[in-house]
Amino acid sequence: MTMEYQFYLPVNTSDQVSFETFITGSKNKQLIKSLKEITEPLSDMPFLFYLFGEKGSGKSHLLMSLCQTANELQQAAVYIDLQQHNQLTPDILSDLEATSIICLDGLEHIASSYEWQEAIFDLINRVNETQQASIVISGREPIASLSLILADLKSRLSWGLSYCVETLSDDDKQELIIQRAKYRGMVITPEVAKFLMNHCHRDTHSLMNILDKLDKLSLQQKRILSIHFIKSALSI
Repeated sequence: MTMEYQFYLPVNTSDQVSFETFITGSKNKQLIKSLKEITEPLSDMPFLFYLFGEKGSGKSHLLMSLCQTANELQQAAVYIDLQQHNQLTPDILSDLEATSIICLDGLEHIASSYEWQEAIFDLINRVNETQQASIVISGREPIASLSLILADLKSRLSWGLSYCVETLSDDDKQELIIQRAKYRGMVITPEVAKFLMNHCHRDTHSLMNILDKLDKLSLQQKRILSIHFIKSALSI
């Protein structure tokens, strides 16, 4: 079976998503190595991975990067954003066990849905039986702290490897701002990146939202991203 890399819902693709554009910091290198090994021929990695970390730690980036890598290798890959589960039905997980890479992003968003939890539980069981696919699931909390209606799903998640996606240092976040701006065709100096870090929320999700706003405003007003312009644009 050959399938193109597929998002089941629209996602923000204004940034170039790949493992190469993920700022690993000093603590996530083993995690990146393990995810890459999933797509290698005759890989002996477990079929199930659970990634956890706070909002903005880069979990979505990693899952999409894994799908992108699989696609480049002509492997079937599916990414499903569970934050949008109300726009889907659990039936979307049916027959995915024949897919090479299955990424389910944001387990916390279905914490109150027995139907979705049961569907994921059944999918894990089918993948375990067929041994044809790998599943990577992300969430905010470690497995032991998950609040799920279906206790058996919590047990199934423990079958695989669990990794904490560590948050970046301030220096790493400054590098991230400069790099992501570059991919959007913007130039941000280290001084401007430091200014943003000192005057805005420091989680990466907020910082990327600010880049979106600055990107649009700089194009509309044909202004370079100086500290003076950012002060005016963001009312700092």
